Amino acid sequence: MGYAVSGATTLAASDTTATSVVMPGANVYKGRQSRTAMITGLTAGSNVFTAKYKRIGASGTATFSDRDITVVGIP
Repeated sequence: MGYAVSGATTLAASDTTATSVVMPGANVYKGRQSRTAMITGLTAGSNVFTAKYKRIGASGTATFSDRDITVVGIP
């Protein structure tokens, strides 16, 4: 899961700022992951943060649940 920013600032989702799980074979991962990042250089005004998801590799379905994104403004 990564994030994109739109509004006063535009940032595309990026693998380098995302959290990820590498699944060998057909295993099922049931657990939680988190990532904290400080994002600098945002333009003052209204910025919208949107969670973004990506599945890489063999065909099939990726399912995501209990998803949260928290943004805290620091002046």
